[in-house]
Amino acid sequence: MTAAKKIPLNEKASYAIATALHRAKVLAKRQPKPGEFEPVNGKLHVVLTGKPVPRGKEVEVFGESRIVIPEFKDLARE
Repeated sequence: MTAAKKIPLNEKASYAIATALHRAKVLAKRQPKPGEFEPVNGKLHVVLTGKPVPRGKEVEVFGESRIVIPEFKDLARE
């Protein structure tokens, strides 16, 4: 980082460096939530057991941010 400080930067480059530093500080302070999947090299590694999620347990497994698309529900019923 000392080399980057010595180079005169334009406004766009200095903004990019400042945002990268801010993201690094936020991530360094972040505490993972219990049961949260952590990405490794940008990929989620999950063990699939082959068991479907029981009906009514979707919110418990995936949380409130589950996306419900009515067209897909209709296709699943057919």
